Amino acid sequence: MAEEKNMRTNLATLQERLERTVFGEAVISAMVVTAILVAVVWAMPESTIRRAVLPPLAPIAIGVGLDQNWRVFAPDPPRRLDTIEVHVFMPDGSDRVWTLPHGDPVIGQYSWYRWQKLKENLLTNLQVTDQAVQLLNPELWTNFVHWVAKEMAGSEQPARAQVLLQMEALVPPGSTAPPQIAQRIVYDEFFEVKP
Repeated sequence: MAEEKNMRTNLATLQERLERTVFGEAVISAMVVTAILVAVVWAMPESTIRRAVLPPLAPIAIGVGLDQNWRVFAPDPPRRLDTIEVHVFMPDGSDRVWTLPHGDPVIGQYSWYRWQKLKENLLTNLQVTDQAVQLLNPELWTNFVHWVAKEMAGSEQPARAQVLLQMEALVPPGSTAPPQIAQRIVYDEFFEVKP
C-alpha cells in the first residue's frame, strides 16, 4: 500500500517536473492550440477551407469528442409551424378534439418533449404538396389515430376519426406580412358502429 502511494507520488512529481520544462510547456501549449483549432474548424460554416482542413483534423476531433455539429438548425431553420388535431366524431354527431398535450408550467417541458417527438415522427412520415398528402408510413398513422380515438371515446364507440394538419408559414423576423395558414386532411377513417 505504501509502495503504491510512493509510486503515485513519484509519477506526480515526474509530471510536475515535465510541466515546468520548456519542452513540457511547449507540448501542453501545442495540445491546447490543437484542441482550439479543431473546435474552430469543426464549427466553421461549410467552405473550401473547412473541406481542406477537416480530413487531417477529424481523427483528433473524434478522439477528444469535438466532432459535434453545433449548427443545430442552420443552414435550414424551420420555415413552418405545424399543428396536428385529431377530431373524433361520435355517433350522436359530437366532435371530440385531441391536440398534443403541453403539461403544466413547472415540469410540463419534460413530459411535453415526448409528445413533440411523436409529432416529429408523424410529420417525417408524411409528404405534403400543394395538390396532395401522402402517408409514407400508413401503419404508423393508423395506429396513432386508433389510439387517439380510443382515448377520446373511452367506453363509447367512435363513428369517425379525422386528422387535420394546420401549416403556418413562419414570416421572417421584422416582417409585417400576415402568416399564410393552410389546412389539410391527413387521415380520415370511418369506424363500424355497432348497435
